[in-house]
Amino acid sequence: MSRRSASALGLLLVSACAGAPNVNLAPGPASLTAAEFPGAARLLDGFSPFTFASEWVPGDTVLYGLRLRRGDQQQRWLLRLHLDEVDAGGAPLRWDLQVNGGLQRFESALSRVTATVADADGNVLGGSRPQMPRDFLARGFAPACEQVRAYREDHPEAEAGQGFYEGVDARLLAEAVVSAMALLDTVRNDPLLSPILWQVVQRPSLLSVIGNLGVSVVVQPRFLRATETVPPISEMPHGAVWRVPIDLFVNDAPALVAELVVGTSLPPFGVGGGILAAIARHPSDPEVEFEVLLLAARRGAAPLRAAAVSDPN
Repeated sequence: MSRRSASALGLLLVSACAGAPNVNLAPGPASLTAAEFPGAARLLDGFSPFTFASEWVPGDTVLYGLRLRRGDQQQRWLLRLHLDEVDAGGAPLRWDLQVNGGLQRFESALSRVTATVADADGNVLGGSRPQMPRDFLARGFAPACEQVRAYREDHPEAEAGQGFYEGVDARLLAEAVVSAMALLDTVRNDPLLSPILWQVVQRPSLLSVIGNLGVSVVVQPRFLRATETVPPISEMPHGAVWRVPIDLFVNDAPALVAELVVGTSLPPFGVGGGILAAIARHPSDPEVEFEVLLLAARRGAAPLRAAAVSDPN
């Protein structure tokens, strides 16, 4: 059984509401542009229109540009996610996550993708074939943002805090978090990209690890601070687009402050969970920033459906 658990060994502990420590830091304004990746078209070019159907098809592909800044030094990579198998088979992925103080189980079927890493000029550096939680990615962040907005419009007197989140579907909010974590997990498990991630995320101290009997990670999206915005690249087809602040804590200490730009997770954008851009900053070193930008998204070849033919006789 494939399973992630928020236990003492917990690699992931999600809180979709209040309860984690507050972080007053914020990442700087996003500045990453497509022009910084001259070789992007060698891996994938352009955007397919949305497919208003839930089915993924093999060949759905997204391409992200990544930039790490440390002071005046900058490094850039390309990350392409190509859907190989819509249903990778086997047991579904199960996550036991903390939501509103209680442990809840989340489950998703798995898809298999090929993750290809290249430099900014499109020269391939390596790759891997991770499995990703299809059901969470297909929902993405946008439904959670829409729900919070609708609730606030219907309940203008509601204030931030535990009581507010009792009026919305906390599972929907938590599933949005998992969709973002799926993309982060792909980076964390890739041998080329993992060292980059650990330059941005503040590692816990040894005393913290001992005191907490391991490592607990809290991912806290600030849905109440989500605002509508425009897509980072004008050519992107889009519906509503949202900016969502999100904080990451390791053993209750700030480890990362970030902001996501998210849109609909319809195919082919579902492979990336509808994430259009992101900017993250090291919580104690403002000179360390990591940015992500969706550069292209293409639909795979959908299977042909046999048309009904009437018998003239």
